Amino acid sequence: MEQTVNKTSGERALAVLSGLSSQRESPEVFCDLELEVEGRVIHVHRAVLASVSSYFDAMLGRDFKEKEQTRIKMQDVSYEGLKTVIDCIYTTKLEVTVDNIGIVLSTANMLQLDYMVDQCVQFIRERMDAQTCIKFLEIGERNNANNIIELSHKFILENFAQVSVTESYRDLPKESLLEYFADESLVATEQEIYEAIKLWFGDDKERQSDTIELMKEIRFALLDATYLSRTISTDPVVLSSPQVVTLVREAMEYHANSLTQPLYDGILNKPRSKPCIQVFPTGTYGEHWKQPIISLSKESEMCRQSQTFPTCDRGAITVCQVKNFLFVFGCTVKDMAAYTKRYDILYDSVLDLATYPPGFVPSGAVNIGEKIYCFGNQLPCKGNHEAFFEYSIPQNSWNQLETDEILKYDQNGSCAHKDFVYVSGGQYRKDGVCGEITNKFHAYNCIENAWVVKKPMIKPKCYHCLEAVGNKLYAVGGGFSEVSFEVYDIGTDQWTLLEDKMDIPGCKSACVAGEDIFYLTDTGTNNSLLCYNTRTSMLRTIKQELSIVGWEWYYFVIHASSP
Repeated sequence: MEQTVNKTSGERALAVLSGLSSQRESPEVFCDLELEVEGRVIHVHRAVLASVSSYFDAMLGRDFKEKEQTRIKMQDVSYEGLKTVIDCIYTTKLEVTVDNIGIVLSTANMLQLDYMVDQCVQFIRERMDAQTCIKFLEIGERNNANNIIELSHKFILENFAQVSVTESYRDLPKESLLEYFADESLVATEQEIYEAIKLWFGDDKERQSDTIELMKEIRFALLDATYLSRTISTDPVVLSSPQVVTLVREAMEYHANSLTQPLYDGILNKPRSKPCIQVFPTGTYGEHWKQPIISLSKESEMCRQSQTFPTCDRGAITVCQVKNFLFVFGCTVKDMAAYTKRYDILYDSVLDLATYPPGFVPSGAVNIGEKIYCFGNQLPCKGNHEAFFEYSIPQNSWNQLETDEILKYDQNGSCAHKDFVYVSGGQYRKDGVCGEITNKFHAYNCIENAWVVKKPMIKPKCYHCLEAVGNKLYAVGGGFSEVSFEVYDIGTDQWTLLEDKMDIPGCKSACVAGEDIFYLTDTGTNNSLLCYNTRTSMLRTIKQELSIVGWEWYYFVIHASSP
């Protein structure tokens, strides 16, 4: 009884290839072409090669001398590379290793076998590690393979410390290291960079001048002060360069003058690595107040946590960012005792500062130049007791300023732009009782020390955020139910309503990164991270259901965190 066996087209094709591959075992009968390379011969079928490779199709099908030859001497390829590629044509299995991937890729490239090149790239992507990345980088450069070059560079930048201790690391040219050190996405501490430079230098005196050039790229102020004084400042290579010695001396002066660190303007203390969204619990109820900082990358990945940021259980607090630092103004729960602290985002450390005048409960703070402008209420914190102070960063001192009627309102929005402190909205309180929500909008001129009444917002707002991007201010938030979004043009003193009733919960905190404004929303049971692009006017959700439920107040910033 006859039985019909049905095969798919793919199965039939594999069966044909398998048969053709078997014929290569009896080349004198079935094969019609010999490829000679490095004195050895590989037997093949003309039709098979021409059908898969445009290189062979042109060589064997056009008016070239090879068209009539039965043996072709191959140039610019190795026997191992060519045999591996030919075997793959017949079996569809590419037998590659870390050792032979370079010659296989170059052979596949020369024979114009794009699908095989893709397989090689996939192999490299899967085998990329600290031991192989520099080898793969060299392979990519030899083959003008930009995708491999980009993969290798990305891996080295993200894993520089591990790569720097491998044997192949010293083969990198100085120019490549300079490019890595100039790349802001380099993930490495300054100590790791210094030690990597020392490893690259080794005992090769001919590299000393190049080593000095590399050391100029170290951001010495980001090094630990003890390591800086005991290790860096005594390094003979460092001491041999007056320019590097000057950089080290500036870094030591930076550490010696702790009060002025936030005012330093230069690359010396600029952190490396990708920006990180850091959420700080500034005041909570009950057991939740001891929760650590939640750190997210802009791609919504958890980065790191911290336990040292100063929080208060049921206390009042406000935060102001100045570069790598957060100034925290708060008061304790039991006796409402005031405190001022400075939190170092990079080193996860806290410095106690001069406290603000007694009887003052802060509700907002913004930075302009060397000063922080802080406003809020005088105790007993029931409204109608507004207060306005300036804090001098270098002098670590406070000075009381003229108040304004808008400071009678609680839960304002506030931001700084050039020489002005802008304050928007809020809720009126009297004797502890909540009243109207306002749309008032005022500005304090820091040069003339005077308040100015501006065009009011279109919609009243409390529990909202005010952020500056370019020459515009963006206000998002509302009351306890309605949330609106509007933009203020500083040049024309006009507001424009972007969204009347937004389908998002209330907004309590925001921060700016370039043309993006990031918002944390809060319903009490669910928190989401949103991003509004001021150029495209697009609002999108970055992450939902953040792990900060139970926090009554919070503050967050976009900052490049230390690795």
